[in-house]
Amino acid sequence: YSIDLEPILRFIFWRLGITQNDFKPKKFRGAIIKLKEKLKVERKDIIGELNKCEQVIENTFKFFSEELGLNKSVVERFLPSQNIMVPIFAFAYTSDGHIPKKYKDEVISWFIISSFYSIYSQSTNSKIQNDLELFSEGKKEFPFDALTKGKKKSKSIKKEDITGYYENIEDFSRGERKASKNYQFLIYTLLHLNGATDFEGNLIKDNKNIDIHHIFPKKVIDDDDLVNDFSNITFISEKSNRVISDSLPEEYLVGYKNKELEKHFIPTERELYKKEKCEDFLNKRAVLIWEAVKKYINDTVKG
Repeated sequence: YSIDLEPILRFIFWRLGITQNDFKPKKFRGAIIKLKEKLKVERKDIIGELNKCEQVIENTFKFFSEELGLNKSVVERFLPSQNIMVPIFAFAYTSDGHIPKKYKDEVISWFIISSFYSIYSQSTNSKIQNDLELFSEGKKEFPFDALTKGKKKSKSIKKEDITGYYENIEDFSRGERKASKNYQFLIYTLLHLNGATDFEGNLIKDNKNIDIHHIFPKKVIDDDDLVNDFSNITFISEKSNRVISDSLPEEYLVGYKNKELEKHFIPTERELYKKEKCEDFLNKRAVLIWEAVKKYINDTVKG
């Protein structure tokens, strides 16, 4: 697995009694000095704590590898922020070092929803600190409701953020649907949950060389907003992406079975594959993606 040092330090500091606010530049040096002094007195206990933290991190990534197909490439390229892992580490720690099966759906939904809305992009230290305070020894439940309260937080992905442009064109600009990391990660996780392959017969999670594929190619569609719309991307192997190159959907999608296309939320009506039907295709695919969001994310958490 590949993970930045920051979320690891945030998690370990939490276990050693150092607050997230100590990550501020003016306080960080003092926190390190305090940790060094503590290490002199409690060296054995701290080493034991670090070993447990290491096991928690390993178990958590194993969980996300199995459940969402996360691997080194996906984490590095598509996960909007790795700080989203910190509360998950904390939950696993307080749950005997792993994520209990009974809370699997809630953890996955919170992880995807909160990544989509980048909940820690602002006031990072205070928000993570507040969320970490929800976890304590002996408390086994995943605090989904508490974690989804507050500014920018949500219990579900909102329909307007998926199909809003198509249903209320006057209120949205196409540019708002740009395939940022937030949308890229959402699409990837939905594809994994839907059993999509890389167009070569391998599940996308098993391909370490996965690539972003623009269904309507950049060199053919002279409209950046259309080409860069999130509903124009999917994930396939680098090899397939090179072979398809700048071909239009009407030239290459017809070579795949409907079952394969449906796994990628690609409409099977062939008339939508023509260049002049690009926007209609994107509209239809956004609706299919929304149906997947409801099925795999919004509807999995009761209440």
